[in-house]
Amino acid sequence: MKKSIAAIIVLSCLLSVFGIMYYQSTNTIANLNRVITNQSREISTLTDTVNELSLQSQQIASLESIIQEKELVISNLYYENEMQKTAITQLETDLDGATFTLGRDMLVLPPDSQGFDCDDSALYMYLYFKGLGYKVRIVQGNLDLTDETESQGNHVWVWVESGGDIYPYDWGRYCPDSQHMEGYPVSYRELLWSAYLD
Repeated sequence: MKKSIAAIIVLSCLLSVFGIMYYQSTNTIANLNRVITNQSREISTLTDTVNELSLQSQQIASLESIIQEKELVISNLYYENEMQKTAITQLETDLDGATFTLGRDMLVLPPDSQGFDCDDSALYMYLYFKGLGYKVRIVQGNLDLTDETESQGNHVWVWVESGGDIYPYDWGRYCPDSQHMEGYPVSYRELLWSAYLD
């Protein structure tokens, strides 16, 4: 009987020890599960952060590409502007040193258009040559006709007088042909009025 009691006591102790161990191992497993769950959440958060950073990196690379393209466009525009400035400076230098010789040189005027016609061209040449100190006459005629009447005139140009000679200029060019030596005088006021009406 004593042996049975002793066996029961030993068995009870063993069960208690196993129970304690089982409880502790269950708590340890639960704690490990909690740690694993927390680490999984952290890994998931880190993964999301990495993905977001990767997306931002792609966006930054795209923006850098766009910025480089714009920088190239701006650089090209700056270069073109500098070239234009250089050309304008050279032109101004050339004009400052230029001397206009009647009967040889020519003026550069805009092409014929709705906003600039022969009246405007003649007015420009009149003022230009007057500014150089020449005597200038405004002439109206018809270059398609010989001995045209005054009413047949459909074009206007100028005669520049120097040293007793007449130099006809039409649209900035020296035109010594016989057609340009014919014509009827037009007053500055008439030309101004005609240019204004156009």
